[in-house]
Amino acid sequence: MASSPIDEDQLADAIRSVVNHFVPVLKDSTSVEQAEELLRNAEETDENFHKLDLVTLLTNRIESGLSIVLDKELERQKLNERPVHIQGQLQERIVSNIMQSSVYAELRRDILSSTKNAVDRLCSEYVDEDHEVAKGAERQFGGSNWAGGYTGGLVSSKRGGGTQYSFSEDSSVGGSSYNHSGFGFIGIDRFKQIVTGLETKNSSEIRRASMIKLCRLNPSDMLDEVQNPLKSVIFDCLADSDPVLAEKAFAYTSKLLSNSNVGLTKSVFASFAEHVKSQISSKRAQQMLSYRDGVSIDSPFLSQLLAKFRLIKDFHLQVSKYWIRYPSESLMEIVITNTLNLLSVQIGGVTSKDKESINEILTPAHLIAFLDPVALWFKTWIHGAFSRVHLLEELAKNRNFVETTALECYKYYDFKSKAKVNDPLDVGDASKVTPRNTGSEITYRAKQVRCIQFVHAMNIMTHLLRFKKGRELFPIKDKSTGEVISIQMFLLKLLKFITNPVSVPAKNVKRVSGSEKHMDTAHLVKKLFKTLSYEELPCKECICSKAIVEVLMEPVVSWTEYAHGNITCTNLPGKTTMVYVAEILINMVSSEPGRCFFKSVSVKSPLVSTTSAKASQAKTVDMNPCEVLCDFTVRALRGEIKSGVFDSGNSEPIIESYIFLCRQLYNHHEEFQLMQCGDLASALSQAWHESLRNVDLTRTPTPTGGTEGPSGFRDQGAAKSSTQAMLTHSGSLSVRLDSNNDELKWQNVLVDNLLNFAATPKGLLLLLQSGAVDSCAHYMFGRYSKKLQVSRCEKFGYGVLVSRISGCAAGMRALKEAGFISLFVSEIWSNIESCPDDRKIAYPYVYPTDPIDQSCMKSFNSLMNVLSTFTAVYELFYRVEFPTKQKYSLRDVPEDIVDLINRVVMIADPVKVDSVFNVEQSHVFGLRLINSIFASLDSLLLFRTQYKVEEVLLDMQKGNLVEEEKPGGKSSYYVLDMPVVERNHVLIRMLTIGGSEERVLPPREVKKDCSDYNFPIFHKLPVPSLYIVQSSKSPAKTSSNELTKFLSNTQNWERDQKWLTNCTDIMLATVQNKQQIKGAHLANILEKALEARSKLNPDLLMSKQKPSVAQLATENLMPSESLAVKMIATYSTNLKILSCDQKESESSLTTTLKRVQSSLAAETRKADKNESEHKLVSASKFAESGRYPSMDWFAAVVHLMFGADSKRCCAFLSDYANVNESICIWPARGFMFHNGPKASTCELEPLMYIVGNNLELIVEKELPNIDSAFRMSGYSPALIAQFWLRQCFINILNWPDIVNYVLLSVVCGVDFAIYFCVAILKHLERDILTNSQQQTLLVYLKDLPVSGFKTSCYVDFMKKLKGKYRKLIQKNLNSVFK
Repeated sequence: MASSPIDEDQLADAIRSVVNHFVPVLKDSTSVEQAEELLRNAEETDENFHKLDLVTLLTNRIESGLSIVLDKELERQKLNERPVHIQGQLQERIVSNIMQSSVYAELRRDILSSTKNAVDRLCSEYVDEDHEVAKGAERQFGGSNWAGGYTGGLVSSKRGGGTQYSFSEDSSVGGSSYNHSGFGFIGIDRFKQIVTGLETKNSSEIRRASMIKLCRLNPSDMLDEVQNPLKSVIFDCLADSDPVLAEKAFAYTSKLLSNSNVGLTKSVFASFAEHVKSQISSKRAQQMLSYRDGVSIDSPFLSQLLAKFRLIKDFHLQVSKYWIRYPSESLMEIVITNTLNLLSVQIGGVTSKDKESINEILTPAHLIAFLDPVALWFKTWIHGAFSRVHLLEELAKNRNFVETTALECYKYYDFKSKAKVNDPLDVGDASKVTPRNTGSEITYRAKQVRCIQFVHAMNIMTHLLRFKKGRELFPIKDKSTGEVISIQMFLLKLLKFITNPVSVPAKNVKRVSGSEKHMDTAHLVKKLFKTLSYEELPCKECICSKAIVEVLMEPVVSWTEYAHGNITCTNLPGKTTMVYVAEILINMVSSEPGRCFFKSVSVKSPLVSTTSAKASQAKTVDMNPCEVLCDFTVRALRGEIKSGVFDSGNSEPIIESYIFLCRQLYNHHEEFQLMQCGDLASALSQAWHESLRNVDLTRTPTPTGGTEGPSGFRDQGAAKSSTQAMLTHSGSLSVRLDSNNDELKWQNVLVDNLLNFAATPKGLLLLLQSGAVDSCAHYMFGRYSKKLQVSRCEKFGYGVLVSRISGCAAGMRALKEAGFISLFVSEIWSNIESCPDDRKIAYPYVYPTDPIDQSCMKSFNSLMNVLSTFTAVYELFYRVEFPTKQKYSLRDVPEDIVDLINRVVMIADPVKVDSVFNVEQSHVFGLRLINSIFASLDSLLLFRTQYKVEEVLLDMQKGNLVEEEKPGGKSSYYVLDMPVVERNHVLIRMLTIGGSEERVLPPREVKKDCSDYNFPIFHKLPVPSLYIVQSSKSPAKTSSNELTKFLSNTQNWERDQKWLTNCTDIMLATVQNKQQIKGAHLANILEKALEARSKLNPDLLMSKQKPSVAQLATENLMPSESLAVKMIATYSTNLKILSCDQKESESSLTTTLKRVQSSLAAETRKADKNESEHKLVSASKFAESGRYPSMDWFAAVVHLMFGADSKRCCAFLSDYANVNESICIWPARGFMFHNGPKASTCELEPLMYIVGNNLELIVEKELPNIDSAFRMSGYSPALIAQFWLRQCFINILNWPDIVNYVLLSVVCGVDFAIYFCVAILKHLERDILTNSQQQTLLVYLKDLPVSGFKTSCYVDFMKKLKGKYRKLIQKNLNSVFK
């Protein structure tokens, strides 16, 4: 039974509703293929698909047409003798039978015929609607917010007066175009018809109708043959007086610029730029663009012009995102060239009355500035390397644009001064940059137009001068005056906006808000200078000029002169000027070229006569800017400047800026010396104590009995008590860091800058003397735990500061109380025993294969940086026993570093073994940790005498021994695993000493089958002989060379400066020629050189006093010294340094150490009586006994050099102790040093603040790569030099080089000890750089001896350093002993 056909009217309406429903989908499609794919999958993606009328209609038609056939087919399948049990096969068979039926074929023809008729009807109606819309638009003249559509571009043919769209029966309506034989486009005749209709000879109605038709077409369909005539008529419409026509033309132009045809885009933009250029250059435009009496942006002409420039501006920002895709199309070149040509248009010329003025007519540069005052288009173009090259090349060709822009900036200050213009910097009034709204129109005044143009020009110059090609565009020439303007002249003129702003009545002065800063002239100038000074090359070429530095320093010098009483309080620089100058100088000194230049110039500064304080006798002298800044900051901190902004109670932002500026300087050694930071540190300390009183953090009365030292520091007892009170009252430092209280913020500023004195060893001395080290440690821990940077200018974190502060006892105590040690221990335990908090649980924890997993390296390095010095280890471990527990829980975390060592190293107890998850990994980690600690011989002695570590490790080695019964007897072997191999390495390092060629260290890694490990394992002493290198040479005998001949021919009266110079030269030549000095000659050289130096340097520290026999009897060696004596005796015996046996060597060395210790103790007791009123009782373990707490390695080495002659050696050491230089290389003597800055009082050794400071100064200048590597690793060269010198290079160098070190230091001067350390760093430069990248620098420097170093290879290098730095080092030494 045949069903009724589909109603064509109903079908047409259904198709129309479907089209309307999918309009959003079609608009979002970027291609025809994508639209087809979306429509094909509409049933799956559109939840309303089955509710569409077309779907419902077709579904009903199919069901009614095929229902009878379907029922018959189902009935037949039931009666089938071979039923199909698989559901899919049954359905497939039924569908196949239905599609082969005649009913289905008839239904298909009926639906297809009805659909074709409906589509033809819709297309016919669409053409009629198109004509009606065009006619309606002609009657109503369109609307302002018109948007056109696109029909799809089908080519049609007219038959019988109607439009027919025909396709074959087999074609697929809405199907894929893959099998189509052709596509339809708009015909050229239709384009020509539109072009003809848009010609100016036609009436407005015809042109409007043609424009509406054009807007309905897709710009991508525009044929090449009609592009030029079509562009011509479009731009004619743009300039037409008819607003509707011009608006439609503008809309279509925007569509042309946004189409995907690159060739069309660049052609249209070039023509559009020429159109705008011709329009703005017309005589009519010159009359309408004058802004002498103000300019209204609501005028029809200017409004239309601004709309065109807005289109250009938007196109600039968008085209830069994709022009790199079309390098061969020259899109970028066309856009940049035409833009610069347009912006270079100048209307009118120079007036004859005033050459400094210009005709007040708006130019394209003015118009683009209205729309984009920050020059975002220029910033975007010059930021990308692809466009920057061509942009700078075009600017070099089109210099008119650069000259106009630069002159606008250059002349604006004079214009502002002459016209008395007040911009946001002067008055902070938003109305000064906001156009006036007079009701019906918005008007800009002439002064505002100049201000906006200046802002735009400044932003362009800021980006342009960053690049070398941009700076090469200078000098420029002012055609009106003939003046040639260089970059320096340009920048000096701009600086006047900051240093000499236009005066403003006080009642008009307001604060500039953040939203107005982009219109603030001084802020723009500051931004320019900060941008140029922060980068090295622009800073060197632009900012590093004496004239610029002098201008920048003028405000500081003015206030300094006022503080000295040289000038009165009139026209002094204001707060904004001072802060902006500080910010510029901060950026300048943050770069290497800027800082080097800044410290090399001089400025005029006041110098008040010492006989009279009258201003009439004041003088000005040339001073280094670093000194001037330091003097100004000190006076501001002490409140000696009381006028103007410094008297308003709101001067803290100014002082903070200049403290930070000084900090950027005193973070470097040479600038630290130039500034003489003692007064600055004292002023900061006093201001900090004052802030404590202001916030009333101390509940006890202010101490009044404290004394001040020569540098102005408060009594350290009072400082410490106030610090403890502050920490007790504040409770948690995080509260103080986050506080909004102004006084607490100021206190944090002071503490932060006091903390950064620790950036240099000499600065660390000042920090310790200030008494603020505890507060600084807590402040640093608060920022460190939050992972905050040190400041915006420091490139690295707090690693260097933490490691340097830990190098002294007081600093180590402060770090421990602040929580650093607990933090490092908890991080390590979390990494080796549990999953870190920041590691996602979804990812399984990978069992590490390296001895120290990469996740543990940061925590390991942080802890090792803190434990790198013997002082820190002594403070943490001395007289602290390992905690003992009967049972450990699985989550029992170590409380401190002692507990950590106990849990991961001393794990012989089964209870400790059961308390850790990863026994082998944790134990190997602990062994690596103590191995690095034991690199310091003093730390090794402490652990061996206090904890008996070697006994525990030997017992654990015995646990891996396996004994077997064999026919030939018992045999034993060791089960090799990672802990056994690591323990063997640690034991050898503990039980033997020597350089790289004097002992054999077993490897730490083996192959899987252990075939390459041929080193004996042992569980009892003595150490296997394989690890000890026995010298085959006979004991040292005297040998003759040029130096020995020189000494033998010398008379006592000849030992003057000339003799000492000759001795030094011959000594260096002998070492350079690899002639080893042996035997008795060593003692002769040391004695005679010391005698000569003593005569030339009569300023001795102490008078000679030999210890009595009673004193000698009372001085006993400590257990660590007794153990060290045995190690030294064994070392000398193995190398055959002495001719006596080991017992005699031990006896003589013991006598020497007792006598030397007695001598030093006697002098100390004498010093204590003379300075009892100044000395404080030390709270550190390191200094509580009053004697050097470990082995005197320097005395031991000298003892060996004297051939174990105890009497002669003691006499030499007693004399050498009276030479001031001895404190630099003799740690035990430096420990007893009480004169000068009282280093024992602040618990910092001379090895750090004398040797370390001068060493880092040289490394910073001579080996900058090494200096950077140390900073990146959180360590410092001073600490590694202190480690070397403390044990006199034992375990670091071989014995001949140790002898050379002592000879050079005593004979040639103590500065050679510094040069010697620098030479070693230079020798290790490649390895240092490599290990710093691998985060293993400290482990490398401490665990391994220096191999391959020969003193003879670096004599010339040390002589070169002597010529550069000897005077400076001698000056620093003299300042210590004043």
